[in-house]
Amino acid sequence: MIDEPERVALNTRIEQQNELLDKLTHDLRSPLHAILGWVALLKASPGDPHTRERGLETIERNARVQQHLLDEIVDTLHVLRGEVVLRPAPIDPRAIVMTAVEALQPVAQARGVHLEAALAHAPTSAQADGVRLQRLIAALLAHAVRTAVVGSSVEITASADSSRFEIQVRGGAAPSPEEAHGVGLAVAHQLATLHGGVLSIERVVGVSAADPAIAVFRARLPLGALGRT
Repeated sequence: MIDEPERVALNTRIEQQNELLDKLTHDLRSPLHAILGWVALLKASPGDPHTRERGLETIERNARVQQHLLDEIVDTLHVLRGEVVLRPAPIDPRAIVMTAVEALQPVAQARGVHLEAALAHAPTSAQADGVRLQRLIAALLAHAVRTAVVGSSVEITASADSSRFEIQVRGGAAPSPEEAHGVGLAVAHQLATLHGGVLSIERVVGVSAADPAIAVFRARLPLGALGRT
């Protein structure tokens, strides 16, 4: 017999795994279709060198996309299970933030959301796992952009005091209880914890009744984070 907290934790893990499976099947479908399409075309035109070269390039590119997606899914499972060992190194948080922002810009533009970064007060150096930190930031930005109202803005800022730096993402909707336990935000929480920091979520009411409430995510991490296993 399992008690209620264990039951809730078990259900959460099952939901997260189902979400990962849905993401895997969805994200792998497009590159797989491209590969199969070009294989059929190459079979139909085996003697055309131009078609062969273009087809092989497309197949290789989409196969690498699939490999990246699978690696990301496996890595996500390790993060959620607490099996990740961080590899801290000197980083420039500004560069990490901008890499995440640039990756999400096409998605934001397609949704009609203005994504901007304000890094004038950002620290120039810190000790952290740059790859994992970028995943944390990307998870927060992805939620904000996905839930933002068309025509609205999502802003990310970074600042620091003597011992910690804070990354703040402002915009989009505050997550529901179900979304808060979803894979993306669960990964963000776990990565913040692994860095010896904390992730908080605040719901900010608009200045008028017509303005929708928005979410403010704050990840506060040590400047010299060593991480934990």
